[in-house]
Amino acid sequence: MSPPSASTWSPDSDGIASTGCAPSTSTSSTPRSSTPATPPPPCCASTASCPARSLSPCSGVTSPATSSPSSDPPAQKQSDVATALEVGEARAVLAAAARTRNPARWTVALALGLRQSEALALQWKDIDLLTGTLTVRRSIHRVRGGGLIYEEPKTRRSQRTLTLPMPLVGELHQHKAAQLAEQMLAGSEWQDEDLVFAQPNGRPIDKKTDHDDWTRLLHKAGVRHVRLHDGRHTAATLPLSENVHPRVVMELLGHS
Repeated sequence: MSPPSASTWSPDSDGIASTGCAPSTSTSSTPRSSTPATPPPPCCASTASCPARSLSPCSGVTSPATSSPSSDPPAQKQSDVATALEVGEARAVLAAAARTRNPARWTVALALGLRQSEALALQWKDIDLLTGTLTVRRSIHRVRGGGLIYEEPKTRRSQRTLTLPMPLVGELHQHKAAQLAEQMLAGSEWQDEDLVFAQPNGRPIDKKTDHDDWTRLLHKAGVRHVRLHDGRHTAATLPLSENVHPRVVMELLGHS
């Protein structure tokens, strides 16, 4: 998932900027004459022959210089174009995620392509670790003035059951054990909503917080910035690179 470079100022070697203007000629030792002094010649900074044309006329300061080809380019805006992570980048992200809290959150994103709202609404009753399946039954959204709410999928295709890769089954086992330890540590402050991915007190994770965690993870992994939603495209392109039929990929992502 910018402003031009700053201008450069060029003072003279003695630290005082040139003006390109001819000063008036007068000395303190010469007595004033009754004859009017000859006015100084006009500033030539506006003419092509002026050697100090890059300076502000008669101001005593230099004007901003134009950017040189060697200047740093403007910072690039985050692209709105869907861009999937490459295989090497996905591996780097998962390796970095292993050193964070909720590492399975990002494995689910990259391997299964769940929408953010779907992943954050997952409950343990939606996952069968014995048969290795995961069923998407709802999503979570924030409503202005109403907080976080859960909603059922809007289409039949979005409500789907996915087969979990064996490495992900093992990672979810580890994640569940770590969550039970957090629950014991939280004690009476734990709010049990049966969420797979939750705060340390059991409450749901806000989508903004989840997005910030994703951004920090990409930085830690040392990969380019892509939108969190692009995890879904990564889940699509990786199976396609292994010659999985596109229809299977569409069903995996919940597309019609």
